[in-house]
Amino acid sequence: MDTLKVVQQRRIIWYIKSEVVLLRFFFQSILLFFYRIIRNTLFNHFYFISLIYLHKVTSMKNFYKELLTKVSICLLCVYCSVTNQTLAQTTTINYQVDYSDFPNPERGFYKHYETTDFTSDNVSPQLDLAQLMVARGDNKTLALRLFYLNKFKNTAIAASYLNGIQNDMNTARQAGVKLILRFAYNSTNQTMRHSDDASLAIVLQHIAQLKPIFQANADVIAAIQASFIGTWGEWYFTHPDFTNPDNSPNYINRKRVVDSLLSAVPTSRMIQIRTPYYKQNMYGNGSTGSAAAINPILSYNGSPVARLGHHNDCFLASSTDFGTYLNITEDKNYLEAETKYLVMGGETCVVNSPRSDCINLGGDADTELARFHWSFLNADYRAEVLDRWSSPGTCMNNIRLGLGYRFEMISGTFANSVELGKLLQFQIRLKNVGFASAFNARKVILILRNTSNNNEYSIPLNDIDPRRWEPFQSVFDEVDIYRNIAIPGDFKQGIYSMWLQLADPYLSLTSDPLYAIRMANTNMWEAATGYNNLQHQITLLCPNQLSLTSTKDDYSTGTKSLVANKSIIGQNTISGGKVSYSARNFVELKPIFEVKQGAVFETSFDGCQN
Repeated sequence: MDTLKVVQQRRIIWYIKSEVVLLRFFFQSILLFFYRIIRNTLFNHFYFISLIYLHKVTSMKNFYKELLTKVSICLLCVYCSVTNQTLAQTTTINYQVDYSDFPNPERGFYKHYETTDFTSDNVSPQLDLAQLMVARGDNKTLALRLFYLNKFKNTAIAASYLNGIQNDMNTARQAGVKLILRFAYNSTNQTMRHSDDASLAIVLQHIAQLKPIFQANADVIAAIQASFIGTWGEWYFTHPDFTNPDNSPNYINRKRVVDSLLSAVPTSRMIQIRTPYYKQNMYGNGSTGSAAAINPILSYNGSPVARLGHHNDCFLASSTDFGTYLNITEDKNYLEAETKYLVMGGETCVVNSPRSDCINLGGDADTELARFHWSFLNADYRAEVLDRWSSPGTCMNNIRLGLGYRFEMISGTFANSVELGKLLQFQIRLKNVGFASAFNARKVILILRNTSNNNEYSIPLNDIDPRRWEPFQSVFDEVDIYRNIAIPGDFKQGIYSMWLQLADPYLSLTSDPLYAIRMANTNMWEAATGYNNLQHQITLLCPNQLSLTSTKDDYSTGTKSLVANKSIIGQNTISGGKVSYSARNFVELKPIFEVKQGAVFETSFDGCQN
């Protein structure tokens, strides 16, 4: 016998509805019908059309955002009137801003470490755990790791060297930092020494060897630079395989390297290209300026254009940043539009006053870091440039706080109580005051912690993507999160504090607080867990009745105990584990209720009461 069916004779209950109730139902149905038409046609159409126009007509940005906001508010009002769902009996908390500097993953100043082998005579043989932890204590959660492969220009990478790379990954994970990876074959800048670089065939062979390391350690890789070519891996002064006879770049072979990297690196990770025109020549759409940039609709979809970001290793060094820009105006417009959705970072390389100075000294430093959405910057190079930013009254503190994302909670409105099995309603308002969006995905989780015994329930908010929280420019850039979250019927009644976790999506790091995002608010961060305290308590109440359906209340594993004050109606499936129903008046099991073989089902009449 495959299944055991537990059936109680169905009760037939007739409800006599008044004409007033029927009339109300009729008009609500009409409203709901028109609301769904508006939502599914006009709203969706307007939203995607707006994205296209916002991408192409930047001067109309605020107009479209304002119009879209007003339409959204109107639709929300219609929704509330139809469903009669309002935030009754709520509490609103206004959060206070924290202006201090603190560490957050995948942003800020980074430390630079390089190695040619993993022996003791090298400047930086293996990553040192103590050094990384000291750097993290100074709010640096990133390190750029440059691996020189000059010993392997004509052969495969030795197993001992690959083991050394893996050891570095392990050390980074232990220290709570992430790595920006770069590979190069030489550090000379003489144009005629092409033999110092590896051929296309060797580069492709090495990428294939590195693929298992990339795949196994994506959790601690922040980004990978499309290096391997040229001095320092920056695509200059390279092997003839990557240069045409007229000394122009051979984009066909260079694209083969990038394509190989895109295939070897997990799709969750971006690859940085050294200059805007490199990406445009290999993956461009034929346009120039902002029109050539990635369409917002395609962002984060895993395609090559959505994974190829940018780095600038001569930031502010000249009017062209030492060749970073060919057409300065067009390339800058392109980079500004691209980096809204793609990783951007790099380093300075020479003092070029006043351009390399802060804005209050007539320079462009803080202005261009914000314009091009920089997430990280070398903390060590070039010291003379960074020192000028650190002089009294200049911009270093703003840059420290501004690099990458910085999320400030504005307010939260939460229900004070909710019955088990019902919807928890809340609204959160926040803004991103950093230079950039988060460029890697995050897992957003609502945590309910019992104030009596500290037991926790985790509720994933899978439809929220912090990468979409763009840098704040006006009130229309504020992030408003409205949610109705179903509270499972098997949660325990009681008083719970509410927390928000922005965790790393990789299972190896999800519960590690060193890799969780901290909100820039006072009295919010819990360092031991990586949670942000929403500063509200909610009471989970025992329901009068639970109605369990096969679409949302099927159980297959674990132990579940569902209780109600009066009654439980079961029309679901229990395919595994141990499940118990308890209600004070009755437990009714519909004919479609089913307990599969191997599962354990119990019922009692203890129930619960608030």
